[in-house]
Amino acid sequence: LQMQINNARNYYHPQLKVHLDLHVHISHRACHAGADEEYWSRAVDLVPGSTLLRLCDTDNLLQTCVHGAQQNDTPPVRWAMDAYLTMLRPKEGIDWDLLLAVAQRKFFAAELLLTLTWVRQNLGAPVPDRVLNELASQLVCKHNLKIWSYSFCPPRSAFEVADYHWHRFWLTSRGLTRLGRLKFIPVYLMGSQYTNSYKAFASVVTTKLLKNTL
Repeated sequence: LQMQINNARNYYHPQLKVHLDLHVHISHRACHAGADEEYWSRAVDLVPGSTLLRLCDTDNLLQTCVHGAQQNDTPPVRWAMDAYLTMLRPKEGIDWDLLLAVAQRKFFAAELLLTLTWVRQNLGAPVPDRVLNELASQLVCKHNLKIWSYSFCPPRSAFEVADYHWHRFWLTSRGLTRLGRLKFIPVYLMGSQYTNSYKAFASVVTTKLLKNTL
């Protein structure tokens, strides 16, 4: 249930003091069923002959840049070097036309324009001019742009919280019929609070409201 709303979960082993960030979906903005089929269709062997798969370099660059553009309490500066080294891999190379096409379909132009411009200016990454120009001309989905803005300035007021969840709900329910979206509302509400039951959801929301009140 939670993985229909959230793309990843963080786990912590108290004895070993080890954190595990488990990603189930490529993007936090697309966690619906089938959201990642396109990426897996282009996946390649982790090593020759392996049964394990990894993203192709083009999709890996996309995921690295989009993930790196998000706000984080610990600034994930490692994304920049990951992106830079991915572009320098000699075997596959980056399919820039594919990257632009995916950015157009998934509304990732804003994040890619910001991050690819940065790595080119600061690390000398081989990003073609035409790619940056095309990204700058692509339309930006208002829902994605709003969610991205909230990642830098988290919602605080009741209105902002409601506005955030409206845009996030629209994105996670993309592709559903009107009836399907109505049925998806309780799924979204519980998943947004990392709960699997109405009772747990009510408890979490009540606790948060009391804390805000106090």
